[in-house]
Amino acid sequence: MIGAEATRELIAHYGGRQIALPVKASDSLVGLLGGSIAARLCDEFGGIQVYVPTEAKLQREERNRKIVEARRRGASYPELAREFNVTVRTVFYVIAAADLAASAA
Repeated sequence: MIGAEATRELIAHYGGRQIALPVKASDSLVGLLGGSIAARLCDEFGGIQVYVPTEAKLQREERNRKIVEARRRGASYPELAREFNVTVRTVFYVIAAADLAASAA
């Protein structure tokens, strides 16, 4: 919605915190993201609190998505553990969490 560069700026500035987005783009938000991007963000989410994840959390979520995709293509748990440099137990937890989320949806 706001692009990769603006997302990185938000994470660098607010990562790991919950922030209240203003209804109208503030000067500080405009200075950080630029006028049109700040306006778009506030139009969509203004007036509510949003959690801005840390870079590490985003990287973990991306890794987990890749693990689930590779497992669906038939990769074994040990193969995934080696490929993603995690333990087999971690792979198991990632797959179990994805299965649980899919069954709840």
